[in-house]
Amino acid sequence: MQTPYQIGSGNAAEALDQADGLMAREPDYYRTIGDVLESYALNVGQTEGVTNENSAEAHRGFLDVLRKAGIDYRPHGF
Repeated sequence: MQTPYQIGSGNAAEALDQADGLMAREPDYYRTIGDVLESYALNVGQTEGVTNENSAEAHRGFLDVLRKAGIDYRPHGF
């Protein structure tokens, strides 16, 4: 089982990997990278294993991946 940190970082990595394709396929829904990141950030909180008690750790994992990629963005609710 993944830790909350791994869940958050995995979602962020997937968001960055899938962003161009999502924006091309669904331009009305994913207009910007921010839209993609918001969607994947929302999924972090809905993933099995992430609870109110450990969501901060999942958020940290998500944000760490963004920082390493040089992206200064903080999804709503983080």
